[in-house]
Parts: sequence; structure tokens; C-alpha cells
Amino acid sequence: MIIKGLKKELMLLTRGGRLIGILLLVLGLCLAYPALYKFSAVMMEQLTEMGQQIGGEMGDFTNSFNEGMGSLTEQLGGSFAEVGFFGAVLSYMGEGFLILSLILMATAGGEQKKRSVIIPNCAGLTPEGYVLPKFILYPIFYTVLTFIGILLAGVITQLLFDTAIATDQLFFSALCASVFNFYMTALYFTLGLCTGKAGMAVVVVFLGTSLLQMLLQGADMLHYNPYALYVMASSPVAEVDKTDFAVSLAITIGLSICFCLITLVVRKVKKIDNSQGEANL
Repeated sequence: MIIKGLKKELMLLTRGGRLIGILLLVLGLCLAYPALYKFSAVMMEQLTEMGQQIGGEMGDFTNSFNEGMGSLTEQLGGSFAEVGFFGAVLSYMGEGFLILSLILMATAGGEQKKRSVIIPNCAGLTPEGYVLPKFILYPIFYTVLTFIGILLAGVITQLLFDTAIATDQLFFSALCASVFNFYMTALYFTLGLCTGKAGMAVVVVFLGTSLLQMLLQGADMLHYNPYALYVMASSPVAEVDKTDFAVSLAITIGLSICFCLITLVVRKVKKIDNSQGEANL
């Protein structure tokens, strides 16, 4: 039954351009931020040369611009190469996840009929055959793509800036971001499949996560929880508390598995009454 469900999900993923869209998303994110900061670095160098040649007010403007860009890179934590790389890492957990969730709305509850969260009985799917394939395929799929995308971002950063991102930093950031996206995708599918309202799930997960991160950061509680991985992904690996990392990793994976079990229980508990001519719970 799970194999049958996986075939159904693979069919949905590969039809309608979803797979192509996701792959283009991954490639676009690994290129965008390194290229953006490379352009900023080149523009900064050119303005500096112009200011030195022209002098006067233009030189004052150039110096002010350079000071502003220099302070920006310091605030973001490093050189243009490092900032571009970390920008790519954060984008996979931010706008990347948002776009992915919009692409996968049809599979995250959007295929359910009206408010009744009906399993398509004509396909002969049990609750396990309906829920488990989604949790097997989509969270793991985006986790793997995130990991590969961040590694590509590191390679592209090295090619553009001729500055290598340290191997331990590269793999650490990729691991943190990948596991965080595993958690976010599982949470998204839980809300979507339990309610049958994928659009609402997108809004709740994305905005709720942003708000929760702000609250946890304000309360200095970004430790030993999934959202600590979000911060660690863009932090120098030498500055990360290894105990915090290990515990946060275990909790994140554990919660993701719990989301799957919760969804399965909810799908089994829901009863459908079609006696009125319209599906009702």
C-alpha cells in the first residue's frame, strides 16, 4: 500500500512542472546571493577607483559608500564571500521553503475534497497508504535538495570570489539547514493534511515560524530546539555550542517523526458521512 502511495505521489510531483520548478528553485537560490554580493564587491571596487581618479565630492561619496558597505559586511559577519554564502543558506530556509510550499499545495492537502479531507477511496488507499508516502517523499526530497544546493552555493562562492568556504563550515551549514527544512516540511504537511487547507498551512507555518523565531530570540531561548538550527546554519562552526547542536538536531528529527504519527492518527480518527449528498465530518 505504501508503494502504491509513493507511485501516486511521484506522479503528482513529476506532472505539471512541479519537479522542474523545484529544481530551478534550488539552482536559482545557490546562484542568487553569491552573484549579488559579487556584483556589490565589483561595484565597490569600481567606485573606489573612480573616487580616487576624480577626487573631490565624488571621492567623499565613494568613501562614505565604502564605509557603509564595510559596516554592513561586519554586521553580517564576514567578507562578501561569506555573506553571500550565508545569504544562500538562509534563503533555502526562508523564501526557498515558502516557494516550495506553494508548489506543493496540491499534495499537502489541496487534493482533498472541500472541508471533508476525504482520502480518494477509488484509489484504494488506507490512511497509512495516504499519509506515509507523503512524509517519506517530500520532507526527505527537499532535505536532500537543500543539502546539495548549499554545497553548490559553496562551490559557486569559491568560483566567484576565489575564496574557499571551509569544508567543515560548508557541511555544517548544509546539515543544519537540511534538517531544519525537514522539520518545516513535515510541519507543513501535518497542518495541510489534517485540515485539508494547504493555503492556510502555508500562511500559518511561514508567518508563525518567523514570529516564533523573533520571540525566541528576544527571550534568548534559541537553544535546544529546531529554531536553534536556523541560527546555527549561518553561524561560524567554531562558535557553535556542540551540545546545543546535538540536542537541537535530535529534538528536530524527533518532532518531525511525531508530526507524521499525529497526522496518521488524525486521518484514522476522522469519520466521513456522505448521507446528506455532501461530504461532512
